[in-house]
Amino acid sequence: MSHKKYKQPLDLKPRSSWRLFIILLMVHMLAVSALFLPTTLPLYWRSIILLSIVFSAWSSLYKIHFQTVKNACWKMKGDFELELITGKYVKAHLLAGSLVTEWLIILHLVCSDGRKRKWLILPDMVERETYRRLCVRLRQWHADTDIV
Repeated sequence: MSHKKYKQPLDLKPRSSWRLFIILLMVHMLAVSALFLPTTLPLYWRSIILLSIVFSAWSSLYKIHFQTVKNACWKMKGDFELELITGKYVKAHLLAGSLVTEWLIILHLVCSDGRKRKWLILPDMVERETYRRLCVRLRQWHADTDIV
């Protein structure tokens, strides 16, 4: 990452993702509709499964609406500074197992307190140009870390 652009900090200000919301909503609705298929499960088991699906949907959609990362800044050499929704600032380092595609980024980070975080970023969560720059920088970072 010797180019001047890669030495500049990259600011990420994530917002809620409508794509992820719709995907999770559809998956949970399909799971509920599968309970109405003819099976040999007794009614009380179906009720327990339905309650677990509802709880899963509520917790997933709640987590999407209230992001844990408010702001992030990618400094040099894979170092991040995260501002959490609580207002606390945490330093983190990017791990090599991150996934980069045109429609999804999963960042694997290890925080300064030793905790590992996975951060899911979809294209509608950040500005288009920021998402493109993040993809390019991640691919370049992966290429540089593979050599070392």
